[in-house]
Amino acid sequence: MLLTEKVLLSQKEGKVSTELINVILGKTYSFLVNVKRGDPDLIGDFILYFHDKIPNMVLRFIDRGILFENYLYTTINYRFRTFQKEEKNRLRDNEIGMVAEQEVAYNTDFKKEPALQYSQLPSQWEINDKGCLTNHLLKKRLLILLVKNAYFIKDYHIKGYALLLGQTEKELFDFIEPVRKELTDEYNEQPFFPRRNKVLIKLKQLEAEKEDDNAKQIKKLMAKLDSINQRIKDYSPTPSHRRIAEVIGLPKGSVDSSLFYLRKEIEKSFPDDQNSLFC
Repeated sequence: MLLTEKVLLSQKEGKVSTELINVILGKTYSFLVNVKRGDPDLIGDFILYFHDKIPNMVLRFIDRGILFENYLYTTINYRFRTFQKEEKNRLRDNEIGMVAEQEVAYNTDFKKEPALQYSQLPSQWEINDKGCLTNHLLKKRLLILLVKNAYFIKDYHIKGYALLLGQTEKELFDFIEPVRKELTDEYNEQPFFPRRNKVLIKLKQLEAEKEDDNAKQIKKLMAKLDSINQRIKDYSPTPSHRRIAEVIGLPKGSVDSSLFYLRKEIEKSFPDDQNSLFC
């Protein structure tokens, strides 16, 4: 039976079954992942938000000779775009609030970009009057480290690092962005996210039923959800040393040795904060 026929049957019965809701959620997830290429975390939040909207959407559907899937994808496209904007505004407001609460002392050269401070650099690194590293070997090593951490580097960090490396923002962005895109695609394709969304939907259904018999099942699902979330948290998307060498145009051996010596230098200068260059 076609999805449109199932929808029309549900309208006649005046209720929307859980099975139909799950089918629609599956199509929603596939559309957002394969067509919209959305962020997995954002898709998960949207699925939870969209779950409650489905029954009304099914009952409101009018058969005018078009498939329900077309109506569904048009609705998802609009709602997801709106959801993205609202989420972006919420995150921006949170970041503004966090920055306003922090009292950070930083060098005047970086007043517009407090994400990078001279105090975060190893003391033996010499900086000229233009805020640029004087040692060319250190510049190469830092560029390699930035490409390795491309997934975690934010756009607003790039200006400070470009100044430090004596490059333009565009030059540095061209090094980092292709790798960041590859790592983002790889991260989005991980199987964690479909499994987590499936668990969240099941939890929501069980909690809505409010039956005592569901308590054990909810407990098991919560433990499974914690395990999946921990795997997501522990997953660290980084490019291979061979890929870094291709991007920068260096032998793989140079990348290996540069990262080794740079890591040792940072560990020595910041024993309690290994991520000082990226905070």
